[in-house]
Amino acid sequence: MNSSNLRALFADMSFHPTDGGAVIYDAAGKRLFALNETAAFVWLAVRDGVDRETMTRELRAALNLSAEEAENWIELALGSLDQLSRAERPEPSGRSNEPAIAGPSPLRPGVDYALLGRTVRISAPEAALGRIDSMIGHLKQSPSDGDCVSAALSISVEVDGAKFAVSGGGEPAAVTGPEQLVAEIERRIVQGLLPRVPHFLTFHAALMYARDRGVLFPAPSGSGKTTLSVALTGAGWSYRTDEMALLDRNLTWQGLPLPPCIKAASYLLIEPLQPSLRHAIEHDRFGCFVKFLPVKVESGALTVSAVVFPRYRPASQASVRPLRQMEGLTRLLTQCLYVPEGFCGADVGALLEWHDQAKYYEMEFGSPRQAAAVLCETL
Repeated sequence: MNSSNLRALFADMSFHPTDGGAVIYDAAGKRLFALNETAAFVWLAVRDGVDRETMTRELRAALNLSAEEAENWIELALGSLDQLSRAERPEPSGRSNEPAIAGPSPLRPGVDYALLGRTVRISAPEAALGRIDSMIGHLKQSPSDGDCVSAALSISVEVDGAKFAVSGGGEPAAVTGPEQLVAEIERRIVQGLLPRVPHFLTFHAALMYARDRGVLFPAPSGSGKTTLSVALTGAGWSYRTDEMALLDRNLTWQGLPLPPCIKAASYLLIEPLQPSLRHAIEHDRFGCFVKFLPVKVESGALTVSAVVFPRYRPASQASVRPLRQMEGLTRLLTQCLYVPEGFCGADVGALLEWHDQAKYYEMEFGSPRQAAAVLCETL
C-alpha cells in the first residue's frame, strides 16, 4: 500500500507518543494500537506527507542506520501499518456500537444478583435457578421487604417443553437446552450489562490481588489464565476474575465477578488443586464443556502495578522475565475487547499515565503450583 492510501485511511486516527513508540486511537473503529519507535516515526511521516527519500534520510539520522537498514525498517513499518489499516472496521450506520438495552425495570418477582454495582434480575423456574446459581449464586442479593429496587438488566427464563426460553437484555428470545442455559445467561449479562457500567476499557484478562497489589494476566483463550488463577487462589491470592477486567477512569481495575470457568480438558489438572470441581455442574458453553469452580470471588476496585502475560506449555519449567514497556503495552492492547461509547483520543493520555507506572512480564509454565510459587517470589 502506498503512502497516499495510508494517509487517507488514517485521517481519523489520533497519535499519542510514549517512551519507545506511540499509541494510535482509531475513533471510527473504536480500536487502540501500539506502534514501536520505527512504526511511530513512519506513521508521522506518512501523516505529514513526507516523501520516501526524506523519510529514509531522517530515519538514518535519527537512529544512526545505513541506507539499506533504513529502507528495510521503513518497509517493515509500512507493512505493519498496512495490516493495521486492513483490520476489520464497522460499517458506518449512524448508530452506537452498543447493544440495544431496555431501561431499568421496576420491581417484579425474580432473584436479584449484584454485578459491578448494578442489579441483574432473573425470573426463572427452580430447575433453571440451580444451574444459574452455579455461575452467579455468590452474587445473590437478600430480598429487602418494602425496598423498591430497580434492575439494570432483567432476564426471564420460561419452560419450553424439555428446554428453556430465555428473553431480556435487549436480545431476541432464544430457546436452549438445560446444558446451554448458563452460557446464554452469561452472554446476555456481558452484552447487556457491561455497556451500562461506566468504565474506560475492557480487557480479556484475569485479575488477582496479593500483598496490597493487583496483578493483571492478559492473554488469549488457552494461555492458562484460569489454571494460573486457580493455583494462585490456593496460594492465598484474592481472585477477582479469570476472563474480563475493566479499567476505570480513575485508573483502578475491577473484574467481572464470575468464578473460574474450567474447560473439560483441564479437569484433571485442576481437581488436585480444587477437589470441589468434581461435584460442580457441567455446562455446554458455546460447544465446550465447562464447570464453574466454587471459589470465593472478591469484588471492588484495585490498583494494578504488574501485568503478566501467561503461557501454559506442558512440562516446561516456570519462568518469569520482564518486558520492555512498549512491548508490554503492545501485547496488552491486543487483548482490549471493548472501547465504550464516549472514549476519545484525549483519553489515551490517561491510559498512558497508567502504563507509565506499570511493570510488564511474560511467564511460561507447565506446573500451576510451580508457577504460583515463582510469581510469589518475583512480584
